[in-house]
Amino acid sequence: MTEALANVRASIDNSGTKPQLVVDGSVMVYASDYSIKAEKAIPESFNPSIALIRVFVEERPSPMKGVMRPFSLRTPMKNEWQSVQVDFVYNPEEGSEGRIQNVSAPISE
Repeated sequence: MTEALANVRASIDNSGTKPQLVVDGSVMVYASDYSIKAEKAIPESFNPSIALIRVFVEERPSPMKGVMRPFSLRTPMKNEWQSVQVDFVYNPEEGSEGRIQNVSAPISE
């Protein structure tokens, strides 16, 4: 099991016809063979002011790297959202849900 480091930034993009929540960040991976997938969580958070995002990090057996890798997600903005919670889910195929780490960030204008 790896020890994870991550950072998250959330902002609103008002350049289109409808505002978009933009979540960018990076996560530490410890393998040269990996995949990162970000998506809006379903079901949503029980707290309507928090946008819940899941980032799935799959590390396959390979030489160790220990490098920060980026991820990004755009989704339609809801007026009530004030912050995001990103759940990093590591190696979900290893059985059940895998290991989860949470990082929260405010949504900046």
